[in-house]
Parts: sequence; structure tokens; C-alpha cells
Amino acid sequence: MMRLMPATAERRMPTTPGIFFQHLPDGMPVRLEMYLLIRESSEFHFYVQNVPYADLAALVAPELRPLQALIFRIPPILLNPNYWQPYSHEAESAVRDKMTGVITRQTSGGLELWRSDSITPGRYLRDNVDVPEDLILGYVIKTTGEGLLKLGTAWAESDRSSKDRFQWIAYRSLPNGSELRNAVLNGHNDMTAFRLSSPAARFAFAASGDGRMRLILPSRDLLRRAVRAALRGYLMRISGQTVSPPNDTVCEQVIRLAEGRGLSSIPERDFVNKIKTFEFTAHPGRTEWGLPDRLPDRDRPAEEKILVYYDRVAGLWAVAG
Repeated sequence: MMRLMPATAERRMPTTPGIFFQHLPDGMPVRLEMYLLIRESSEFHFYVQNVPYADLAALVAPELRPLQALIFRIPPILLNPNYWQPYSHEAESAVRDKMTGVITRQTSGGLELWRSDSITPGRYLRDNVDVPEDLILGYVIKTTGEGLLKLGTAWAESDRSSKDRFQWIAYRSLPNGSELRNAVLNGHNDMTAFRLSSPAARFAFAASGDGRMRLILPSRDLLRRAVRAALRGYLMRISGQTVSPPNDTVCEQVIRLAEGRGLSSIPERDFVNKIKTFEFTAHPGRTEWGLPDRLPDRDRPAEEKILVYYDRVAGLWAVAG
């Protein structure tokens, strides 16, 4: 058997829509860390690591673009930078008296407070981010699905901190007036529990600067699309070759095997090039969202592996597990 290391900068594939991992920096190691969870018929959870926002946006943009959204945690780098000041209890009280909630950030110089009470409406975001915006309760930004795509791109292109958070829920529509306040409070609870209680809610998203991403999708078709993007992108990145996408049957097999447990695969350990086929092993329950690594050995289930095959001649995928 001949093993291949992840593709180098010279072997990178052309950018292809619907594939994960392709916007990672040249030479950056990649591993598959994916978790799936299905709740009833309207919540399809997909968690993944090291997928750039640009790859995700290409996957869900058609469904996300016409929606409205509430952003509950926005990376500080996207906010108007002219209104940060050193934190004090007096300043926090002044902001809360007028705006209800506050936004803070931790810097090398200490904790800072964003003076949302002093900003002219329509000027909450930094100058080069052109999206519709409205600030609610001092800490939640209302925008559009298109605005989410633009903000995500701006965040991905910025110098990001691993402590930054980007969290939002997208809705078919949002109410006005006092009902909007109630929607914000319910949405805040949904973000905390990472569930969707409002019938109008379609997507939920939570990510951090360290590359961990959680997403609630509104349909099984989108879940299959995400699994397809992860499998294809991972194999292309580690093999350095273009591969065809897995079909729905293969994606459903992976969903069945990984649902509630997740999959983990490391190229150096799990990838094999057999010339006519590419193969990699995926380990259920190894992700941080699945079986915790800290469990005592006596409590661990027997080692289980899922084998994923790709026939380079026929362009076909197969899964055994």
C-alpha cells in the first residue's frame, strides 16, 4: 500500500462550489471532525471543524439569502471601532439604562465596553461592511440573510481571535414592535440551548475563531449536502486529486452511521492510496461532540471503524461499517 500525505500548495485543486476545506491556507493540515444529530423533522444538526465560512456560505446561500436574521454574538472586529472604551461599572450601567444589554471584548489592555448608547443608528458596523442593520436591546443586530453572508465573509477575511464568537438565527420573517423584543428573548434562549423553538426559525449558526462550527439546517436535503461537501472536500484535500461527489445513498449511509456520534479521520493515520482506489477510515464517537476522550477505558465501547472507499476508475463511493 502507498500512503499519501495531505496535498501541498503545488497540488491544490481549483476552487469548486459545494466542497469544504478548500479555502484553508496552503499546506495547512486537515482532518475530518464531523458530528450529526437529527431532532424531529425540522432540526438537522451539523457540527464540523476547520471549515472556512466561505465554504459554508456557498453551501447554504440560496436558502439563507431571502431570510431575516438576529445576530446574538458578533465578532467585535465587525463593529464600529470608534466606540470601544475601557470597561467600568459606571459605563456599563449607563449603557444598560439606555440599551438594556451590553457588548464587551477582552484585549491585551484589559476588558473594553462598546458604547452602543452613543452610536447613531445605521453606524453600528465598521465602515467597509455594507449590510442593513438595526440594534435591538443593545446587543442583538437585526439584518438579512444576505447581510449574514457578507458579515461572514468580512469575518473570515479579518484577523480573528479564537475567543471571537459569531452566533445567529435566520427566520422566514420577524415581527415588528414589541413582538420583536419577544422574538429576541426567545432566540437568545434558543441559542443557549442550541435548539429552534420558533416556527419561523430556519437556520441557527454558532462558530468561534478557532474553527469550530455548529449549524442547524432546516431539511435533510441540506444535511446530505453538508455531508457530501465534507466527504468530498476531505478526500480531495488529502489526495490532491479531483473526485466526484458521493451520491445520496452514500451520504445517507454516513448519516445513519454517524448520527449522534460523529466521525473523526486523520490523514496520516487513516488515509491509504491503492492507486485505483482511495480509502480512509473514519472513527465514530471520536469527536469532541461524541464520546468524550476522558471516559475510563472500562466504559468505552469496542473500537469501531467506518471504511470509506472511492473508485478512481468508476468515480464511485462506497461505505462499509
